[in-house]
Amino acid sequence: RWPWRRAARSDQVVVSWSGGTFAFVRAKATGEGTFSVIAHAVERLGAGGQDELIQRLHAHGLKGKTVHAMLRPEQYQLLQIDTPPVAPEELRAAARFQIRDMVNAHIDDITLDVMQVGDGQNRGSNHSFVVAARNEVIRDVLSLGDALGWSVPVIDIQETAQRNLQTLLMRDEGR
Repeated sequence: RWPWRRAARSDQVVVSWSGGTFAFVRAKATGEGTFSVIAHAVERLGAGGQDELIQRLHAHGLKGKTVHAMLRPEQYQLLQIDTPPVAPEELRAAARFQIRDMVNAHIDDITLDVMQVGDGQNRGSNHSFVVAARNEVIRDVLSLGDALGWSVPVIDIQETAQRNLQTLLMRDEGR
């Protein structure tokens, strides 16, 4: 390891923040791709406001962590669309146009991601999934992260997290 590079962290933190309720799971790598849960909790925003909540989260050792945020189903919409016949770099803009009447917010007030159906090998699929979340939801998660000094490289949803776990388990089983 070079002296100016940070050591790799062996713990993983997944958080969820919605409607004044914060939940987290912290796990430590035990080797061979397995993890052991070392801490978990659910904290609610109390009369002391966000400052009090932040102090409680500091007590759980969450300050300065790299955190994967998980949106709850009420924080996003998962939509299926016909994949627009556009170049891959234009897919997001085309999907934004296609879902404008399907989302429960103004199209300029959402953040979206597009996932094509299939494993990438099947080019015959003509459907895509679009995840649309209000910008304020994303800002709330990142604002709490800023207050705790987090790095948030991933904001995920339950469906894709479950898919990723299933894919990993099947790969480990050789399927």
